[in-house]
Amino acid sequence: MLRPTDFDAAGNLTMEAVQGKVAEGNAPFWMASGLPPDAFYGRGLGRVNVELKIERLGPARPGMPVRLVTWFGPPGSKTVEVCHQLEDLATGAALAAVRAVSLIIDLDSRRPIGLPGEIRRLLG
Repeated sequence: MLRPTDFDAAGNLTMEAVQGKVAEGNAPFWMASGLPPDAFYGRGLGRVNVELKIERLGPARPGMPVRLVTWFGPPGSKTVEVCHQLEDLATGAALAAVRAVSLIIDLDSRRPIGLPGEIRRLLG
């Protein structure tokens, strides 16, 4: 549900509010996809966000029930892309889109590494 505090003085949904909805849904999405934190950290791997793009797509209003739809974009050789769309629950209209790209790193060296095959398969 969108709250009055999710909007700026001009009545626009704030980027912080969109990012907050994504943050609420991110961990359950990773768990449901079969990639809990241990799938990376248990292998000595980490994820570093290198790109985040947030776009407003449609009008929103306080009190509007919303849902977040999330999916993996095509994996890169060393990156994972996660796409999110915030939608009006009643109509399905897109309110905002978020694209996040994470670089996979070795936690010891802090250097980028190739995406392991078993993780790539789970990404889909």
